[in-house]
Amino acid sequence: ADISAKGAADFRMSGILGRMDDSTANNCKNSGYIRAESTDYACVGGIIGDAYNADVNYSCNTGKLESIGKSRVYTGGICSMDTKLIVKNSYNTGEIIINGYAARSGGLTGASENGTILENCYNTGKITATSNSTVVGCVFDRTNQPLVTIKNCYNAGIMDIQGQASQKGSIFGIYFGTVENSYAIPQTNMEIGGMTNAKITIKNSETKSVEDMKKQEFVNLLNNGGNAFKLDSGNKNNGFPVLD
Repeated sequence: ADISAKGAADFRMSGILGRMDDSTANNCKNSGYIRAESTDYACVGGIIGDAYNADVNYSCNTGKLESIGKSRVYTGGICSMDTKLIVKNSYNTGEIIINGYAARSGGLTGASENGTILENCYNTGKITATSNSTVVGCVFDRTNQPLVTIKNCYNAGIMDIQGQASQKGSIFGIYFGTVENSYAIPQTNMEIGGMTNAKITIKNSETKSVEDMKKQEFVNLLNNGGNAFKLDSGNKNNGFPVLD
């Protein structure tokens, strides 16, 4: 079902859970259009609006997500804002649109903090940012604490940055932590990361062409000794690797 809200409230919205603490969500899917417009916070996630010390496994968002706000605007395909969230074997294919002050957006998470882990995940959804003061990372966005990890992930979503994005990257925007064995298609005037500092460790992560991402060799590389991904033999994901 589609969900829409407008007003002065602090919206924390999603297709499944508005808020989740100390819990686990497995095999969840949102396909509805979710839109929040607020003069305060406007936070939209496909599965969770706001999470603390939570786990998400084998879940996905395919619905369009849109956040419009005059204050903080956070949007993520799985979760809009989180602390100590572990997301595994999950993905987003839905389009994400953000417009607001200090907007934060990511194909999987919007604004993440201390302890969050993304492993065996991907984004193929388009992200459109139409506001200034925007931070965008298609797989991952913002952290202000160390110990955040992105591992065995890829982004093949197009990024359309129409405002003045302060930090933009095809994998992460602002970031403190480790990025390992994660890849993204090339984006115009964009590196894989929106910033560099001594608290970022990047291991075996880089851009890959669309053609290379659709090959078995890339699936093997992404699996990193495991078996989470397989070739999209049925072309259900436009040829990009899918979760097994």
